[in-house]
Amino acid sequence: MFTLDTLTTVRVLDVRVLSSKDRKPDEHPGAQLLLQATLGVSALAMFDGFLPGMLYRKPQARKQGEIEGIESAELTSVGEHVKRLPWAYEQTGCEIVIDLGMGGRSNIVLADVKVHRVSLRPEQNGVVIQWTADVPGLNDTTRGKLTGLKSTDIKMTMAGPEVEDGQGEIEGTKSKPAPKAEKPAATSGEASKQALDASGKSPFPAGAAKSDDQVREEALQTAAAAPPARRSKVSAGAAVE
Repeated sequence: MFTLDTLTTVRVLDVRVLSSKDRKPDEHPGAQLLLQATLGVSALAMFDGFLPGMLYRKPQARKQGEIEGIESAELTSVGEHVKRLPWAYEQTGCEIVIDLGMGGRSNIVLADVKVHRVSLRPEQNGVVIQWTADVPGLNDTTRGKLTGLKSTDIKMTMAGPEVEDGQGEIEGTKSKPAPKAEKPAATSGEASKQALDASGKSPFPAGAAKSDDQVREEALQTAAAAPPARRSKVSAGAAVE
């Protein structure tokens, strides 16, 4: 993305009124700015990482008087033959801030700017980038200030549109909680047994089935509590088992 992160010297070549053919009387026209700046070779990487190496290379020999530690570049054979390179580029939602020298509220802030019609011109002292900025819906005061900047150098920054960090959840893909398992309906036999258990008159044990030892233990307890005549019969019955 083509941006100017720090205050950069930019030449305002032209300022035009921008309006649609079917503009209504109560709609404010915008402005179209033709801008140009000379930037370092590294600025070409904002358009394509291949461009710096295609148009520039490190100098074969350091020139006399060149400051030590500062890297310079010279045009390649391709760069020498490219006089102007039109670049198909369009970016909407940009923001331009023009610093008039006093800072703060005196700055001109232009929002929702469309950047397009970019061209690149490689030169020995850097690459000259020219572009058009369309600014919609300006009031008369702001549009008048921009008109007064024609054919002058300004200090400005240009930022791209804000990009959200998080990714929204796609509608309709949110996982739904698993439905609770429904208790199976009781059969007619189970319903009759439940009703009999609730009445307290069921001849069947409500819990789990009793073991043989439990049955014998209960029989002995019953025999001990019975009258003597009844006890002998129970004992005899228990002996038979």
